[in-house]
Amino acid sequence: MSGLARRESTVGGGVPRVNLLPPEVAQRARDQSALSWSLLLLVVVVGLIAAGVGFAALRTTTAQASLTSAQSQGMAILAEQQEYIEIRDVNAAILLSEEACVTTMSTEVLWSDLLAVLLAAAPEGSVVKSIGGSVPTPWNPVAEPTSPLDSPSVGTVQLTISMVSLEDLANFARAVEKIDFVSAVSIDSVVEPGPHDGTFTIALDAEALALRFAADEGGQG
Repeated sequence: MSGLARRESTVGGGVPRVNLLPPEVAQRARDQSALSWSLLLLVVVVGLIAAGVGFAALRTTTAQASLTSAQSQGMAILAEQQEYIEIRDVNAAILLSEEACVTTMSTEVLWSDLLAVLLAAAPEGSVVKSIGGSVPTPWNPVAEPTSPLDSPSVGTVQLTISMVSLEDLANFARAVEKIDFVSAVSIDSVVEPGPHDGTFTIALDAEALALRFAADEGGQG
């Protein structure tokens, strides 16, 4: 045994060992071990990459599904909004039509009822020669009175009626002037001798207006 072997035995205090393999064999073993670890690390890295790719693909699929769902909901909302817009347009058209009807009919007078009340004030034996009536249109408002003696009017009735005496004509004018929807009465002309044809102009106040649509709008009709 060489001096080196004896020294190892003395220092280590154990069983003497001597490595008789060439250094190349030990190096090869170390290289194989390193290669095995490298392969294991490569497998781990590939596994992590694959897991990352799979997770990213899952996230993409989930995001795409969420986007598709959001788009579907958006289309549904747009469709509902379109329906609401159409309903709103229809309601607006109905409201505009109602407002136009109220405005157009704001000066409506029920002439047959009104004339029946006027003629009921005439004495027996009277003969109606002519009847005419007029009211302003909504776009041509009633003219304001020009003097304190003028009565406000929403329309007029022109009536020519034949009566036996002048007193009958005067009594008729006074009776008509007391009617609720009459604001003033004037005798424009009288034809003599009798029977006397009297021509009257009867001014109507706001009570002569029917206001049927305005009453409906306010919930009164």
